[in-house]
Amino acid sequence: MSLIYIIEDNPNYSHALQVKLHLEGHQCHLDHGQHSPEETIRDIKRVNPKLIIIDSTLPHASLSEYLTKIRSDDDIARKHIFLLADTGAKGKKRETATWDVDLVLYKQGANVDELVDKIKKVIKNKKI
Repeated sequence: MSLIYIIEDNPNYSHALQVKLHLEGHQCHLDHGQHSPEETIRDIKRVNPKLIIIDSTLPHASLSEYLTKIRSDDDIARKHIFLLADTGAKGKKRETATWDVDLVLYKQGANVDELVDKIKKVIKNKKI
């Protein structure tokens, strides 16, 4: 079982992920993107998850700002990060290649069950 920190501002989507991942034996902590990156970093440190799943579009800062802050903090820099990319990111392969994440999951055309299946496989293969 892994502790997973989910940063997703769509409550329906984050709750669906939480329920599906819980059924697979994982514990999830939800952050609905209502905090600044600094507050989110403090909470990630407090929760100490093995995996962070982050949405590509959050209301308080850019994805780049969140990723830069996570990767520059010695306490959490080595955490595994999976990105939930919105529809527009699929056409930006060059941009997604520069993101410092372990896995990019495209929400377009995929239901939550399909995404959770991909997450499970990577968690198992990387022994997260």
